[in-house]
Amino acid sequence: MGNDILDSLSSMGIGVDLTPSLASMVGLEGPLASEINDLLEPSPILDIIADERRRRLARMQALNEQLAAQRQQQAMAEEGLKSLSQLALRTGMSALGYLANAIDKPGRGVRVLLSRLTKGDVLGGLGGLLNWIPFSDTLGITDFNKDNISGRDLARQWGLANPDKDTWGNFAGGIVT
Repeated sequence: MGNDILDSLSSMGIGVDLTPSLASMVGLEGPLASEINDLLEPSPILDIIADERRRRLARMQALNEQLAAQRQQQAMAEEGLKSLSQLALRTGMSALGYLANAIDKPGRGVRVLLSRLTKGDVLGGLGGLLNWIPFSDTLGITDFNKDNISGRDLARQWGLANPDKDTWGNFAGGIVT
């Protein structure tokens, strides 16, 4: 029956300590036993220290989680900035390339005309002048990849540059052409 009472108290969350004290175990009784038991009782200061340690540990865990979250946000921000800078670079480079191609269109038309006339293709040569029409590549009138003749290529067709290898000389000649 005693165990039933202990079990019901335990199920209600009430703990009962039936452990005999050290003083009673060695046969001490009276005021001396009470004093020994008081000395052996855990000090309330230890509970205060344990509580403070638990609070500090909880605070350190919270700070650790905040730091991890900040690092993740920083990494995401850096990745976004990297993507943004790459997009700006690609956009800037494609705009720069478009501008360079637009400036080169008259020269490309003349190079295509001279190249095709050199090969004996008079009608194809006159087609090279279509490069002078604004947005002719975009509209599909001309084909940049097909109609792109460099000065070096033209110099090689005329026999002014070494056809087998690229040198500084035929590089400079290509720029002049």
